[in-house]
Amino acid sequence: MLMIDWPLTIVVGIGLAVLVGVIGGYVSARMAVIGSERRLNRSLTQQPADV
Repeated sequence: MLMIDWPLTIVVGIGLAVLVGVIGGYVSARMAVIGSERRLNRSLTQQPADV
């Protein structure tokens, strides 16, 4: 059987979970910003959007 270092495994698992959460939150925030920019662009077609 493969010996598993449980404290290290738990720390790595928590680290991966935090990393996935941060990346997921960043991506969802970017999608929300892009969606709101598109809504603004549709309502204000004569003005270019400031990025």
